[in-house]
Amino acid sequence: MFLHLLILIPLSGSSLQDQDPAPSDVLEEVIITASRLDVEESSRFRIGLIDSDKRSPLEARTIGDHMDHEPAIHLQRTSYGQMSPYLRGQTGFRTLILIDGIRLNNSTFRSGPNQYLSLIDPLSLGAAEVIFGPGSVLHGSDAAGGTIALTSRSVEPGPVPMDETRFMQRYASAERSSVSRIEQIQIREDYAIRFGASYRDYDDFVAGRSEGLQENSGYREWSGDLSLVSHLGPELDLMVGIQHHRQEDVPRTHSTIFGSNWHGLQSGTDLQRDIDGGRDLIYFRLRQYHDGDSQSEWTISRQQITDEEDRIRSNGRQRVQGFEDEALGLSYTWDGITRWGEISTGFDFTHESVDSHYTEFDQDGTVLEVRPRGPVADDSTYQLFGAYLQDTISIDDRTSVVLGGRWTRARVDARQVDPDPSDADVIGPIEDQWSDFIGSVRGIYHKEEDLRFFGGLSQAFRAPNLSDLTRFDVGLSGEAEIPAPGLDPEHFLTAEVGVDFIFDQWRGEAVLWHSLLDDLVTRFPTGEVNADGDPIVTKENSGAGQASGFDLRMVRQWDERWSSSFSLSWITGEVEAPVAPGVVEEQPLSRLAPAMARGTLRYQPVQNFSLEASLTVAGNQDKLSSRDLADIQRIPPGGTPGYAVIDLHGRWQASERWHWYAGATNIGDVDYRLHGSGSNEPGASIVTGVEARF
Repeated sequence: MFLHLLILIPLSGSSLQDQDPAPSDVLEEVIITASRLDVEESSRFRIGLIDSDKRSPLEARTIGDHMDHEPAIHLQRTSYGQMSPYLRGQTGFRTLILIDGIRLNNSTFRSGPNQYLSLIDPLSLGAAEVIFGPGSVLHGSDAAGGTIALTSRSVEPGPVPMDETRFMQRYASAERSSVSRIEQIQIREDYAIRFGASYRDYDDFVAGRSEGLQENSGYREWSGDLSLVSHLGPELDLMVGIQHHRQEDVPRTHSTIFGSNWHGLQSGTDLQRDIDGGRDLIYFRLRQYHDGDSQSEWTISRQQITDEEDRIRSNGRQRVQGFEDEALGLSYTWDGITRWGEISTGFDFTHESVDSHYTEFDQDGTVLEVRPRGPVADDSTYQLFGAYLQDTISIDDRTSVVLGGRWTRARVDARQVDPDPSDADVIGPIEDQWSDFIGSVRGIYHKEEDLRFFGGLSQAFRAPNLSDLTRFDVGLSGEAEIPAPGLDPEHFLTAEVGVDFIFDQWRGEAVLWHSLLDDLVTRFPTGEVNADGDPIVTKENSGAGQASGFDLRMVRQWDERWSSSFSLSWITGEVEAPVAPGVVEEQPLSRLAPAMARGTLRYQPVQNFSLEASLTVAGNQDKLSSRDLADIQRIPPGGTPGYAVIDLHGRWQASERWHWYAGATNIGDVDYRLHGSGSNEPGASIVTGVEARF
């Protein structure tokens, strides 16, 4: 259930970057994993976020900072160290994140914003793409709003041996931060290896104008990564990836006494609420090249995500809870050109094991309570299996059709669901399974060399996960969520029409899309409160909803030195939401993104030097759901005010060994907040960085 949005692929079939140089926010296309993401005729609207030829890797602090520059992506920051992207009105477990083709999503992901994209080091990445629209045919459950495909930096074997050390250092004044990274690269004829390590130290940051210093916002993080590529034979490669990332004491400031009162917000009552997060990934991939322009891959992986919250309530009691999710994965893909068209097919299987814990302490450190489970059910397993086939068929020289289908099966076995087996409310183990078949059909028509139309219908499927079924935790501004067994899968159907064009020296794309949302799992208040006075909420499949949007992107090269770009995005949507037991109302989608536009002007007098100025504008957002209205620690009464922010960026490659970056961000020191976030953005800031190679 998707169509495409826009496509940054030239109408003649070559890359936009193969023509005149384009502004820095129109990035070259990236090969992710075989033709699942690299077949032009099966492409959806995609945005590249990393282009080392036009942007310094030190320009952005996180992947989220890259995304914040794109109007089609709405970014939410629960805290300054945690962010969650919204694609076509969806986030959390309805947006799929892939790292080197492996799912970052797991069964503990929440429906609302979550922080797990922050567990990937942006300086370890060589490519990042956002693909809009349902991607369930190729990637399975969760890919409803879109897919974020991240690829690690890698090096290839070569005939000329090379040993190189790279060092990066970044400072930012308003962030009061220091970021350091070192990499070691070794290239030989039969193998290549790259090792990298990063360390980040963030002090309490400074927001714009009246907000000033944001107390209790600093944290630390560090990471290490290794990639190996080895030629085992003339047509066989082995790829190994190892990644490690840790975040320490990332505060959720909005729920504490240090929360902001900006535009009528209410600060929280917690004395402390810090999150420790971790991610470890190791994978082995065999890639074989076959006759007839085809290739296949086998991948086995193990990924572990840990999450622990240390929270001190207003009464001085400390609660420590968290989980550990271990996901074992196996996948196979085959891509090639056959007499039936360009085929992409394969299967993927993931088995998760989840453990969770909860302990409450008195002010003097005495243990008051140890629950048999934490935020999600303890001693649980979750399985996903899917098989897919996609075929790109050329009807004639101008027309092609893309047909795809996937069968998915999900199974859950949650043993320890009841948080208090001694009370009268008995919640037994949950065992359930779901399966579904989804499909997509898309068409592309080249009317002329400089004009191409595309459109289609696509489905997506999301099976209930452990967070849906078993979560027992605090959400939003103090809601207490309880388990909800017996949920059904969510279904999505998206229609899309768009055009790629060249008109009067402008190259661009525009798309109009409409999604039908069915059986959405949504929270609703039960009318009860817990012992802490928090309102108790649970979930159900609420019913129907819809979302629509429009996106436009254009670029122009004025002459050899000057270029510019412009993009805008608009979205609206409603859903039938339960507001009380047995009461359903039609409301706006929660945290609906405001209308946004961005313009850039780039000056590049010589190849090794460039300057760029950008203006980002967001409108007021006062279309609020009942949950938005209740989120008084993050969304001001009446909605989030709009803003206009100006940034300047400069880059200078002094030599092959030295690269310099300098930027002035939020030049007007605007005091603003991304809609739905838990903190405001940094004020006027000077950002500097250097990259050295030895």
